[in-house]
Amino acid sequence: MRDSMNTYNNMVNRCFATCIRSFQEKKVNAEEMDCTKRCVTKFVGYSQRVALRFAEHNAEQAKILQDNESRGNTAELS
Repeated sequence: MRDSMNTYNNMVNRCFATCIRSFQEKKVNAEEMDCTKRCVTKFVGYSQRVALRFAEHNAEQAKILQDNESRGNTAELS
């Protein structure tokens, strides 16, 4: 849960800093809204790709560990 909140907060901070340029108007203008949508889409896509890569890496490491245990080998994981 904490990691999810950190990811969300990082996205909000980054997209706000990138897309919101002026506080002269009360409402977000169309350019800022488009920028924010693009930023959020990229950030979410990136986060999903990273999570997928971690899952793949963990699965590979689990397989190596299982193979080593079945052979009686206690070599370290990479």
